[in-house]
Amino acid sequence: MAVIRQQTQVFNKPVGVRRINTGEAELWEQVAATADEFRNRAYKKAAVEAEQAGKMKGMAAESGDIVAIDPETNQPIAFKAPSNFGSIAAASYQDIITRRFEQSVDNELKTQGSYYAKNATSADEYKIAISGHVGNMIKAGGDDTYFSRYIQEAGQSYVDSTYVAMKSKELEASILEANTNDHIRGLDAIYTIKRNIGKSSTNSLLAEIQKEYSSAKNLLDVGYYTIAQFESKRNELLGLQSLVNKSYLTDAYIGMTKNQKLKFISQLYNPSTIEDEKLKMFVIDARIDSSVETIVNGLRSIDKTAEDLSTSDIEIETSRLLSKVHPNMSHDDINQLTEETDPNIRPEVNRLLREDQLSKSLHFSAESADATNVLIDQLRSPEPDKNTLKEALKIARNGDADNVKSVEDLVQFIIDMPAKDRIKYAESLSARLPSMKSIEATAENNFIISMQDKTRNINTAEDYKKIENEILNRKNLVNADKYINNAKEKFASVMSMQAKDIPLHYEELENVQNALSNKQFASNLTSREKQAYELYKQAHDITPTSVNSAVSYRLDAISDNNANLGHQVKIKAISESINQGISVGTQDLKYYQDEIMGDTIFLTADNIDNYPMITDALKKGIMFPAVKNFFNSAVTSMDEITVEKAGNLFEEMTNVEVDSEGMLYNIDMLKGNMKPETYAYYNAAVITARAEHTTPFLVISELRQYDGNLDQDVLADYNASTDGKLKNIKSIFDDRNVSPSFRNELSIAIKMQKARGVQITKEQVDTIIDNYIETNNMGRDTNVIAPHIDGATAYSLTSHIRPTNIISNRMALTRALAQDDAYSPFLTGGGVLAQAEELVKDVTGLRLPTIVRAIFQSFKGQYQAKSELGDIELSREGHKVLNTDLFWKPDLMSFANGVPKYNAQYIDENNTYQNLIVGGKPWTLERVGDYSNEFRSAAHKEFISKLKSTQPKIRAEGFINYHATLEHMTYSEFEKDPEFNKLVSAYGNVKLVKEAYEVQRQKYQAEKREQR
Repeated sequence: MAVIRQQTQVFNKPVGVRRINTGEAELWEQVAATADEFRNRAYKKAAVEAEQAGKMKGMAAESGDIVAIDPETNQPIAFKAPSNFGSIAAASYQDIITRRFEQSVDNELKTQGSYYAKNATSADEYKIAISGHVGNMIKAGGDDTYFSRYIQEAGQSYVDSTYVAMKSKELEASILEANTNDHIRGLDAIYTIKRNIGKSSTNSLLAEIQKEYSSAKNLLDVGYYTIAQFESKRNELLGLQSLVNKSYLTDAYIGMTKNQKLKFISQLYNPSTIEDEKLKMFVIDARIDSSVETIVNGLRSIDKTAEDLSTSDIEIETSRLLSKVHPNMSHDDINQLTEETDPNIRPEVNRLLREDQLSKSLHFSAESADATNVLIDQLRSPEPDKNTLKEALKIARNGDADNVKSVEDLVQFIIDMPAKDRIKYAESLSARLPSMKSIEATAENNFIISMQDKTRNINTAEDYKKIENEILNRKNLVNADKYINNAKEKFASVMSMQAKDIPLHYEELENVQNALSNKQFASNLTSREKQAYELYKQAHDITPTSVNSAVSYRLDAISDNNANLGHQVKIKAISESINQGISVGTQDLKYYQDEIMGDTIFLTADNIDNYPMITDALKKGIMFPAVKNFFNSAVTSMDEITVEKAGNLFEEMTNVEVDSEGMLYNIDMLKGNMKPETYAYYNAAVITARAEHTTPFLVISELRQYDGNLDQDVLADYNASTDGKLKNIKSIFDDRNVSPSFRNELSIAIKMQKARGVQITKEQVDTIIDNYIETNNMGRDTNVIAPHIDGATAYSLTSHIRPTNIISNRMALTRALAQDDAYSPFLTGGGVLAQAEELVKDVTGLRLPTIVRAIFQSFKGQYQAKSELGDIELSREGHKVLNTDLFWKPDLMSFANGVPKYNAQYIDENNTYQNLIVGGKPWTLERVGDYSNEFRSAAHKEFISKLKSTQPKIRAEGFINYHATLEHMTYSEFEKDPEFNKLVSAYGNVKLVKEAYEVQRQKYQAEKREQR
């Protein structure tokens, strides 16, 4: 059988190559190789298919089963391969599950981390939340597996990395916020310091400035401030410190008038012309730190600051919101700040806040000289470039959306601003350029600062000499003379202040002044004068002009202080006298009136009630000159209201009711305080108006408008009724016992009656006289020397003095006369016989009981009756009695002051009245009451006398002795007196002052008890 050759396809040979195998062995080898090839190919194919099947199955697994951990196996639920999977498919499946698990864990950590990061309020809160979530992802309690470890390790790694990043950002944000807040707080603090300069204490303001300096230094250290920004802040604080150190200078300047300010500005160039030593020292301190021009500009800026600090609604609202404005704010942010602002002022407040924000932003962005120059050029340009401004304002800012918006708003705000306003901001930035160009001071500046510090701390001549030598040895030092003069003036001021601590009165200080001018007088100085002289001399040898000026000013101050103290004491003494009803001289009243009410006061019916002090004084018998002018002008006034007011006031003040020791009586407070003719005119008008039931104005008007000759018509009526031939009205009283003063008043009253149409008859005149006697409370007392009408006197004893007072006074007079001179011709009787005679009369009934006898004796005259009662009592005791008739002359001023007093008088051989002198003084009768005024009056006279002394201790003693007699001046009130510190200085300490006061107060109280 033929062999059929086999044709094969290419399996392991190139395609198209043919080979004929002619051997059997080779044939079977080829068959075996082919079978292996098929197996390999089938295996590879199956492996690829199994791997692909595992991948597809793994990719199709539920995501939830992949992430979820089976607590029994600590593996993902989907990790177990299907049971029909071989090893390759299972391995492929689990590899995909593992990858998906890792990716799912990573994605979940990122997703949840982002969620927790957005919702957490802090990095720590975020860490707690994300760590808790990682723990919940495991939920396994068995052995660790790759999957549980992966969650733990990946989760921990993610937590750590994200927490550190968040914490860093949080810390950076916190630091930035804190620094920004500190910067804004610093701006507010500086604004507050500026407002409080001259209001708050120097120490507190300096402490605030030091605090702001430390804050600025800290902001520089942490990189928040650039060097230029820090230098600007430092210079501003140094300027404020200089102003605060000169707060006394500032206060003094603010309190000056415009002319005084002009004079003071000129004195800054020559401080030795300043009289106030303390003010001079602050000027010298100011010149140490700054030039005169700088000081002048600073003071003038204070004027402007004072004007700026108004309390308008706009400024108040703006001030409230300024602290909330910061450089990174947009206009929308500022609008939100003013949402609650009054709509009427909101636009203006918004504008001011935007200007403030622009100012802060410009200074914030001007961190270097180059950057500042760019901003200055743009601000000065008629048409600023928007892009250039935007880039310049972006410096030192973050690039977030808010900041970009705020920069755009600022740029537009600058472009819309008028050119002249932009120039103002450019000038403000220009002022900072010098400090930016040179941070470190030159050696010369350091030297000047050192000299300024040393000058400020000069205490001795040696200190001055060292400064002078250092300045002279410094070559090419500009203004060397200025620094030496500053040191001279400072040294002179220090020595003058130390010398001022040594108390010297005027004459002592003059002796020191003479010794400084001529050393030969120094040997005559007292120890205290020499002590002051040595201090002054140290500075006088260096700068005599400054020391001479200081001594002269001190002399003037002592003189002015004495004059001012005298003025205060005079005003206080007059006021106390008025309050106590003590008589005050006309000149003193005018002085007091001008001081209290002004020297242009003019009283009218409309305004007199506005001065209760005037009417209160009138009730105490004290009439101010303005009141006299009012009464005098009202006499000729045609105004009904004015005349009516004057009449009512006259009637009120001529019948002031007084209660003294239980005794009520009326006192005329005007008689003796007015011109007699004016008094008579008003008195007649008031009495006539009262009798006729009309008003004083109508009475006076009818008198003025009478058509005819009043005097002739009155005489015609009276002569017709009496068949008389009288030629003047006063002759009507010729047959009566009428005093001249009453004749004047009665004549005017008669004319007023006639002017009213009344016929003047003798009966009518009698009626007028009776009305006068009744109205003036006149009593019939022939022993009183006073104006009278038919025996009725104007100041009868029994109308003003209690009966017991009259009797006790007569008995006291008798005893005083006997003690003064036992053989006085004014005394009679006395001894055992006189005493026995009176006793016999009592026993035999010849002596009526005292009360009954007083009733009978009242018919003899009230004063005579009381006199006899007093004599009887003295005879019973064996004393002598008066052997002369006593007459009593009223002290008119005492009546005006509300304390009635009479002087005892007798008729001598020449038939004239003489004062009865006892113990070298006139004897008086007065109402029993408080006699403490006499003690006070003596203390006041002593004080006025001691005030003239140059010794502080003597003046202080007089001051204490007088004020301790004032009723209201308790020691607690005494301590509040403005002069109290001077008293302590004079006495040495408070204890000695209190002891001196209490001793005088006890004497005063004892005197009051004794008089009662």
